[in-house]
Amino acid sequence: MVVIEDPVRVAPSITLEPPATTFELASFPHRIALPLPEREAIELLLRRRDLSPARRLELAEILAPVVERRLGVKSTDPVRFLALVYYLAVGGAAAAGPSTLPAKAKP
Repeated sequence: MVVIEDPVRVAPSITLEPPATTFELASFPHRIALPLPEREAIELLLRRRDLSPARRLELAEILAPVVERRLGVKSTDPVRFLALVYYLAVGGAAAAGPSTLPAKAKP
């Protein structure tokens, strides 16, 4: 039996580009626990490759203030902020490399 995955249905891995710097990571709490709906919303935003930069920024500007209040952190770039939050929330600092985010587990 051969199983062929539909490339449209297989989500691309999320990468943090450029990699997180020590300075960036120092501004965040040591441990970040996001409620599942927020983590999924950030993940959906980061996975969308078909968004224009302006639309990505617009969506990030809606979500970032909620996460900023929860963490007590301010940001100047909402898209980068959410990418860093996701990176830390899924254990990116403990992952193999600073630019690779762990893949979401499949049920």
